[in-house]
Amino acid sequence: MSKGVNNEGIKIIGGLVCKTVRNSPSAEREIKFLEELIHKNIAKIVESNVGFMFTNIYIKKYDYDLTDYARITDGYNVKDLFTQLTVGLGYIHSKNVVHLDLKPDNIFISDGKIKIGDFGNSLYDNVDKYNNVLSYYHNELSFDTNLIDPDNKDYITPLYRPPELLVEGRAKAGKFSDIWSLGCVLYLK
Repeated sequence: MSKGVNNEGIKIIGGLVCKTVRNSPSAEREIKFLEELIHKNIAKIVESNVGFMFTNIYIKKYDYDLTDYARITDGYNVKDLFTQLTVGLGYIHSKNVVHLDLKPDNIFISDGKIKIGDFGNSLYDNVDKYNNVLSYYHNELSFDTNLIDPDNKDYITPLYRPPELLVEGRAKAGKFSDIWSLGCVLYLK
């Protein structure tokens, strides 16, 4: 989302970023959560179009992602940015949503304001709401329902994944996963 970025499937159109993805549960979740989560620290969805095979998700364009911002900005206020990030994540968790892919590439900045984006891996933390459990078993994710894309093995980027989800055995991802990822973002920045 940063200046000059034009990754495959990403187009900059005026003040908007158009993310084109294959139709999938991940695309549906991203649209759903971006529409539901209205907050000053959450990326703003402008429009979405679901086609036969692809979905276009239009969000407001932000100047940088956190990776680029840290690289080009000397002496930025880490405490202020981290506070904004914590407030945004607190809001997400207050809505009983778990982000599950919090990392610098999914944190956007414009005019010193943090916006959390990319909700394609996000889930409700309330297991009873959809009888939905996300679990990690023997280094592969297994899913109890088809609400989660079973072909996507990239839930929680490994560098930001809590240790209990890295070891053999079964552990459920939850809000603690986002808190761990948040700490990793602070440590790495």
